[in-house]
Amino acid sequence: LGAQAIFIMTNDGWWDDTPGYKQHLAFGALRAIEFRKPVIRSANTGISCFINARGQVSHATKYGKEAGFYANCTFSDVKTIYAYTGDWIAYLALILGATMILYSFFLRFTKN
Repeated sequence: LGAQAIFIMTNDGWWDDTPGYKQHLAFGALRAIEFRKPVIRSANTGISCFINARGQVSHATKYGKEAGFYANCTFSDVKTIYAYTGDWIAYLALILGATMILYSFFLRFTKN
């Protein structure tokens, strides 16, 4: 039936103090929104945190600091459209967009 939460264990130490570990955290929030599941993120050097199903980050630790936290996690059985279809919606949009562009070129050159 699928996972009820997402757990991320990551080694963000190799990013050093660059925007990379922050982007990595943002991807976790994106996954929470895509799948409407809570994300519990544990990083050895980066930011450990809890991300709810709406992508809101809480209990975030500081980069490079040892810390721990406790948070309540409400598991979710919800399956989003993205969970069912994956990237097919994006592929369909790409195909339709390309078709419309080609059709507009076709109309432009057949009028002359």
